[in-house]
Amino acid sequence: LLSAALFSLAFFTKQIALIPIICLLPVAKHRGAKPFALFLVALAILCGGGVLVLSWLTDGWYYYYCFSLPAQHDIRIALYRHFWISDLGLVFPIAFGLALYGLVRQARTSRDDRPVLNSCFVTGFLLMSWISRLHSGGIENVLAPVYAALSILAMIGLASVASRTFGYTLLSAQFLMLLYPATAPIPSI
Repeated sequence: LLSAALFSLAFFTKQIALIPIICLLPVAKHRGAKPFALFLVALAILCGGGVLVLSWLTDGWYYYYCFSLPAQHDIRIALYRHFWISDLGLVFPIAFGLALYGLVRQARTSRDDRPVLNSCFVTGFLLMSWISRLHSGGIENVLAPVYAALSILAMIGLASVASRTFGYTLLSAQFLMLLYPATAPIPSI
């Protein structure tokens, strides 16, 4: 019930949060049939009921603003590859590699459901950022979820690296790739 409540809060904060919620359903199902059914019912009541109530209270404006209007925006086809090449490949390649390495190592060594949880987690946030980036209103700030998820999972990969010196060198290189000239957006006089 607490998970459903927290996920519904995420949904009402940003409706695209439904994607990671859906991606995490296999983990919830793995917990057992009864808790999974309770989770789904509570989530449907909180999210679906909340949308209905808010739409009714605002004479349809809530639904229009959160669902109808965004559905009318264009999809930027040119960003299908841009996300993978420029947003991830050129900006976050080391963290992406460390996260992938950590997931593979965890899948080989773990005896619990952590690899499934982490795979579902990163997949959900990756899809959320990618779909948001393709949306005509999606600028660089929509990349924050995938960068956060990859950063978390990169630490699992970093913990699996045999040499700490090599791991910290990789981490330092990733930080250097993220340096941004803070004065660049300041207009000249």
